[in-house]
Amino acid sequence: MKYSNPGLIFFEKEILHMSKKFNLNTEESIVESFVPNTNAIIVETVDHYRYRVHINLQEKRIISARQLNMRPLQKPIMAKYTAFMK
Repeated sequence: MKYSNPGLIFFEKEILHMSKKFNLNTEESIVESFVPNTNAIIVETVDHYRYRVHINLQEKRIISARQLNMRPLQKPIMAKYTAFMK
């Protein structure tokens, strides 16, 4: 897991727990933003495709997921995120 802001490493335990809960790849993810018990923005790489995932930690759900690469949309991977959306 990488952090866009070095101060986010302070929340590493909470971030790893959240990543496990939402089945995110911790090996190649970048934490762009994390506010404990509020929200998180993670850029996850899955099979060379990058996704920006917004997570509402209060409601325990993914708010949105957007593919960043300009390749064709990978529906099986997007289904992983929509399973956590309400």
